[in-house]
Amino acid sequence: MCAAHRRPGGGALTTLPGAAAGGRSAHGAPAAAPRPDRDRSRPGRGAAPLFTPQAAEPEEQPQPAREGKQSGYVEPKVAVRPVRRPPTGLGAFIGVSALTVLAHTLAATFTSLWVANVGEARFAVAVLAIRDATVAHVPLAPWDHLAAIQYAAVQLVLPAGDAVDAARWAGLALGALATLLLWPVLRGLGCSVAATSIAVGALGVALPLLALRSALTTAVVGVVWLSVAAALAVRDNIRAAGVAALLAVVTVPLAAAPLLAVAAAVSFDGTARLPGRLRKPVGVAAAVAAVAVVLAVVLPGAPFAATTGPGIPAAIAVAGVAVVVVIVVLAGRADNLLRPVLVAAAPLLVVALVPGPSCAAAALLVTPVVAVAIAIAADQVHARVRRRPLRVAMAVALAVVLAVPVSVAASWPTPPGGSLTSWVTTQTGPATVVVADVLDRAELRIAGFPAARLRTPTDPAVAGELRLIAERPGAVVVPCPAGAALASTPSGSGGAPAVVCGALTPATAVEAKVRARLGAALTTNTALKLDPAAAALLSEGKVDPRLMLTLAALTSAHRVGVAAFPAVPLDAPDALRRVVVLSAFDGTAPASSTLLKTWLAGQQAPFAPGSVTADGPDLVFAYPVPSPTGLLPL
Repeated sequence: MCAAHRRPGGGALTTLPGAAAGGRSAHGAPAAAPRPDRDRSRPGRGAAPLFTPQAAEPEEQPQPAREGKQSGYVEPKVAVRPVRRPPTGLGAFIGVSALTVLAHTLAATFTSLWVANVGEARFAVAVLAIRDATVAHVPLAPWDHLAAIQYAAVQLVLPAGDAVDAARWAGLALGALATLLLWPVLRGLGCSVAATSIAVGALGVALPLLALRSALTTAVVGVVWLSVAAALAVRDNIRAAGVAALLAVVTVPLAAAPLLAVAAAVSFDGTARLPGRLRKPVGVAAAVAAVAVVLAVVLPGAPFAATTGPGIPAAIAVAGVAVVVVIVVLAGRADNLLRPVLVAAAPLLVVALVPGPSCAAAALLVTPVVAVAIAIAADQVHARVRRRPLRVAMAVALAVVLAVPVSVAASWPTPPGGSLTSWVTTQTGPATVVVADVLDRAELRIAGFPAARLRTPTDPAVAGELRLIAERPGAVVVPCPAGAALASTPSGSGGAPAVVCGALTPATAVEAKVRARLGAALTTNTALKLDPAAAALLSEGKVDPRLMLTLAALTSAHRVGVAAFPAVPLDAPDALRRVVVLSAFDGTAPASSTLLKTWLAGQQAPFAPGSVTADGPDLVFAYPVPSPTGLLPL
C-alpha cells in the first residue's frame, strides 16, 4: 500500500494510485507512517513514496542518440504489406473453366446435327421476336416468355446466326455459366479442390449434357439461377439466395420441386432453425407442395408442363435415372450432412421418367445435385487411394472418356442441303402466296419476304399458293403429293427436311404429255441449235412451258443456240427446268444483243422473265415458280 506525504512548508498532497485523497488507502487501511529523514535520497525534498520492491529489470539496449532527449513525438509504425498469394485452387478453376468453355464451343459447331422439334422452333422464334420487331410475336406462357427474354439478352453478346442456331448458342453459353457456378458451391460445402475439379469438369464436358444444352429448353435458365442461389446460400447470403431461387421458380416452375424437397428434408432432420413444434408440420407441408408441383408437370394437360425441349428416348431416360440414383445413394451414405441436398434429386428423377419436354428439363435441373454427389464420391476416392499416380491416372481416364465423344461429334460431317428461305425469296413470283410454319415464316421475314404474302397452315387455301412443308418432330403436316414438289432439302430451317409443294391439278398429267410432244417438235427446228443434254430434256417434257413457247417465238424470226437448261440449286429432281442459257443469237453473242434484251424486257406476264443476266458471252434468263397451267393446247 502506498501513502501520501505532505511536503515541508505545506505542499500539496501527492497521492499514489490506489490511495484516497485524504491520506488513506482506497481500501480503507490507515496511511503508512513517514520514513525517517535518513531514508530520504536527497536532503531538502520530500521523500518519495514507498514502492513494493521489484526484481531488477533487464538492462536495455543502448538507444540512438536522438532518443536521449524525450519528446512527445511517436514514430509511426509502417504496416508490413503481406505477401499476396493466389487463392487456393485458382489454377484448377482456370483449367476446368478452359475445358468447359472449349467443350461448349465445340458443341456450338455441330448444332446442325440436332433437329428442332415444333416446341423448340416456336421458342426460337419467340426469342427472335423479342430482338427483331419485323418478326410477329409468338404467344407463350408467362414463365416461358421470361426465359425467352433472358435468352435474347444472352444473344446480345454472341455471334449472329439464324433463329435456331442463335438460340442454341445462347443455351450453351448459359449451360457453361451454370456449370462454372458450381465451383463456389462445392467449395463452400467443403469439397476439396480435386473433387470439385472432377465434378465440375465432368459436367462441363459430358456429351449428354452438351446435347441437352444445345437443345432449346427453358430449364437451362433455371439451372443458372439455382446455381446462383446455391453459391449465395453457402456463403450465408440468405436473402440474395432467396431472390435467385425465386427467379429460378418463376422462370421454370419445376425448379420449385427440388427446393421444396430440400425444405422438407431440413425440417424433418432438425437442421432448419424452427421451433420443435413446427418442424414436422412445415416438413409435411413442404413435401406435399413438392408432390403437387411434380403432378402439375407430369399429368396430361398439366399447367406447368414444359412446352419446349428435346424428347429423350425412354431407354436413355431410364438408364440416366438409374445412374443418378446410384451416385446419389452412394454419396448420401458417405456424407450424412449433405443428405438434405441430395434429397432434391427425388422429385426431378420422377419427372425424368415421364416422356416429353419435361424430362429434359428435369435432367438439366438435377445437375447441381449430381455435381455434389460426384464431389463427395471423389473425396472418398481421394481419401482412400493414397497413391498419387493412381489418382492422376483415374482423372486422365475420366477426362478421356468424357472428351472423346465430344471430339467425335465435333468431327461429324454437316448434313447436306440448306434452308429453303433463299430459294423461296428468289424463285417465286411477285404475287405468289407462301404457306409456312412459324419458324419458316420468321426466316422469310428476315430475308425480306413480304408479310402480306405469308400465311399460316391454318389459314384458308388460296389459288396458286405454295406450301413450304417442314417435317419437324411433333408436327402434323399434310404430305406433298408425288410430282408436286418444286424444291426440297434434307436439312432446312432447324435441321428438319423440307419441301416446297406446288398445286397438283387433274390437268397436270395431261400437260406432261403435251410438253413432251412440243419439246420433241422443237428439237427438229432448224433455227434452234441445242446441246444434246438440252435436247433430251425438251424431248422428255421436263422444260417449263413458258420457256418452250418463248423459244418457239424467238426461232420464228431468229437463229438461237441453247447451251443448257440448268437446274436451280435445291430444285426437286422432277421439277421443270425454268432456266435457259442462250449461247448464240443470229450468229452473235446473246449478251451483247440489244435487240434480244429489249424483246425479253417487253414481254408481259406470264412470259416476262423473272431475271435476265449475262454470263460472259451467254445470256441467262429464268422464270419464277409456280408455272401457270393452261398455256399449252391440250
